[in-house]
Amino acid sequence: SSSNSSSSTNNNSRAGVLAMGTCCTATAPNEEVVTDNGDESMPGLPLTSGARTGAKVTFDGVLSNLDAAEAKVYNHIFSQMLPWGRKQVAVDDRKLRTFLSENTSLEAEELDSELRRRGGENSTVNEETFVQCIRDNAIADTAVLQEFMSGSADGERLSAVNCRSLLHVVGQSRLNSDFSAEQWDRILDTSLMSAGMEVTLDEWISFAKTTARIVRVIKAGAVLP
Repeated sequence: SSSNSSSSTNNNSRAGVLAMGTCCTATAPNEEVVTDNGDESMPGLPLTSGARTGAKVTFDGVLSNLDAAEAKVYNHIFSQMLPWGRKQVAVDDRKLRTFLSENTSLEAEELDSELRRRGGENSTVNEETFVQCIRDNAIADTAVLQEFMSGSADGERLSAVNCRSLLHVVGQSRLNSDFSAEQWDRILDTSLMSAGMEVTLDEWISFAKTTARIVRVIKAGAVLP
């Protein structure tokens, strides 16, 4: 009976967090993640330079299957960097370095060391390495820790309310995102789906990284409403 009580408490906690947003993301498991609609008019989210990549994803698709959306968008971008007939890009490639500097948290010095580490003996990166580099560096660890300490009363945990507010701040100030209130509610509902009424540092790090990944792939891709 204690197990049932614990399960009920967890479910109530999660429901409480989701209730803080005005809209939830209830998408079917088999929902289409990506769509290719050519150059049709795309109202809703403003398109970024990612519109030129040709890799279009739906807003719902990003939220329901983040890994698949990232693979679609970033693999297409990577394919545009490839020399003819090659499957890898040199770590000193200008287009590669420009994209990573603009779409990850890596500073110039960090970018050099990161690419050397991932490039290995051949000093090249493949499609899989490129995508994983973006995922791993969606937001800087120092920034995540700073935001946590600014909102935590004891340095060990955050209330769910403060966690949601801080994630919103992170997305707007540190990732320069510009979404509507409804879109932000849906993003945060997704990121905080497993949250209870209190959030530990480890949980905060996971939620912040997920939020950053969502924001970055939406900005990098041509997003359909």
